[in-house]
Amino acid sequence: MWRAIKACRKRIGTIAWLLSTKLTAMYTGIMLMILVFATVLAIGSAYYLLMRQLQTDVRDSAQRVTAYIRRHGYVDGRALDARNVVPNVSVVIYDKYGRPILDNYARFTVTEPLSPSRIEAMTHTVDGEIVEITQDLSYRFWQRCELANGTVYYLEFWREAAREKTFIDLMMRQIIVSLLSSLVLTVLAALFLSGKVLAPMRDMLAPLRKIEANEMGHRVPVPKAQDEQRELAVAINRALDRIEAGIRQQKQFVSDASHELRTPITVIGGYADMLVRWGAQDPNTLREGLEAIRGETAYMQSLIERLLFLARASSGEIRPERRAVAMDKVINAVWQGANIMDRGAHQWVLEETASATVPGDEALIKQLIRIFIENAVKYTPKGGHIYLASRQTDSAVEVAVRDEGIGIAADDLPHIFTRFYRVDSSRTKDTGGNGLGLAIAKDIADLHGADIRVESVPGEGTTFTLVFPTTDERADE
Repeated sequence: MWRAIKACRKRIGTIAWLLSTKLTAMYTGIMLMILVFATVLAIGSAYYLLMRQLQTDVRDSAQRVTAYIRRHGYVDGRALDARNVVPNVSVVIYDKYGRPILDNYARFTVTEPLSPSRIEAMTHTVDGEIVEITQDLSYRFWQRCELANGTVYYLEFWREAAREKTFIDLMMRQIIVSLLSSLVLTVLAALFLSGKVLAPMRDMLAPLRKIEANEMGHRVPVPKAQDEQRELAVAINRALDRIEAGIRQQKQFVSDASHELRTPITVIGGYADMLVRWGAQDPNTLREGLEAIRGETAYMQSLIERLLFLARASSGEIRPERRAVAMDKVINAVWQGANIMDRGAHQWVLEETASATVPGDEALIKQLIRIFIENAVKYTPKGGHIYLASRQTDSAVEVAVRDEGIGIAADDLPHIFTRFYRVDSSRTKDTGGNGLGLAIAKDIADLHGADIRVESVPGEGTTFTLVFPTTDERADE
């Protein structure tokens, strides 16, 4: 149990550290994804809107210039004035041989003629149009324009986005700087928030570090907020309560077992000394000593067997066979055996018996019922009545053992299934047993999923009722 406490304490410390790291990483990761998504969305939107604007400006200019040429039937300088060409859009008009005849951007420089492949490409396209977007974010558009008189012109439009690209590059640098700054602030905020969130968990470590095997009085503080940390603190305190109760019970068990074993050993040692001194000369002393030693040995054997049974039951080594047990046969067998062993000292009454079956181990069920019968024999005066009965309900079989003994006080009822507990500490092992019988009965009942109900009136008697389920609930689980 002490190792369990240390493991719990170490585990909480590890969890607090890991949660702090994980929360910081989680907050940072989420914020980083949001910032990256926002950055990509902003830059992508800027590029998309820029290209849409370039396309609109170029297409609008091409439509107006082409309409002017078709309307007038010739090309002159007015075709490229501000009414037809959007600002920042460059235009070159070529004749049918691909030679430039008019432009609006390089009136004092020589414009290269169109390549034959470009002319051929425009000639063979359905609408005579070609679009090209260059890496420097310029939108180029070529169009073949044929007039009604058969005159052919080739028009080239383009718009560069040098200023816009410079602005976008500057915006990207600013966004990256802001992204890194936001990331640093996010890490700091995540560390602060995770520290605040996990502060109650770190407060749990202080009392846990003070807990030792002999000092179990410390408990973790319970936060006021109704959240998961409060539930964790309550669960840890409950676990510590169970561990403390287990340690206390273990100490009491070791103390009681030592006491129970010390008494017969002392008696055996005393009789052995007596036999050494006077056993050879006095046959009565020899017989008395040997009988006492045999009795104490039998008591020790019974005690050790019961201790081993409890230890095996606690460790889960006892696994009852799941078979259909006919309860009427079990009741009759236990009743007949008790009559024989009692030798007429009490009045035995076998009341109704239910012809029903329950899933379980027949040998263990018999042992369970015999424990309550032995108690009834032990505490019922000679000539008193002991009743045994069973009946079937909708989902269970109830077995009742009732006596006319001394009864059990109400204050003692919650403790009668505790190991080595005796209702009257002044009783000897001849009248009060070793305090393990009912503890064994409780373990056997738990193995079968059965409940034990106790009703007792001091001076009138006690009734133990075993409630066996008729279906194997443990198998269902």
